[in-house]
Amino acid sequence: MSADDVRKMRANLREDEAFSSDLYLLFDMLDNTEFGISPSEFRELAAESPMGKQSRRAYVAPSELAFGLLRIFAGHSLADPAYFRVFRDLAEARLWLGLDEDKGLA
Repeated sequence: MSADDVRKMRANLREDEAFSSDLYLLFDMLDNTEFGISPSEFRELAAESPMGKQSRRAYVAPSELAFGLLRIFAGHSLADPAYFRVFRDLAEARLWLGLDEDKGLA
C-alpha cells in the first residue's frame, strides 16, 4: 500500500454520490503485507481524511508492522480518538462498529 493508493481510494469515495463523511468505515488490511508510506505522508494523509471527525473508523491490521503503522497514523489523525481504533481481529472491529455478520448494521 502506498500513499497514492490511499489518495485514489479517497478520491473514489468523494466521487461516489452515496458517500457521506459521517459513515462508519471498516478498513481491512488482513492481506496487506507491504507499506510504502513515509512518516511525512502518514501525517499528510491523516490530516486530509474525507471522513468526519466523529465518523467511526475501524482499521484491522493483524501483522505487527501494519498494527504499529496504523497506531502512528491514528496519532496524527484529526479524528476524536474515541472514534478511531486499530484492531487485530476483524470480528472485534465489526462489533465496535455495530455490524452484525448476518444483518448488516445492528
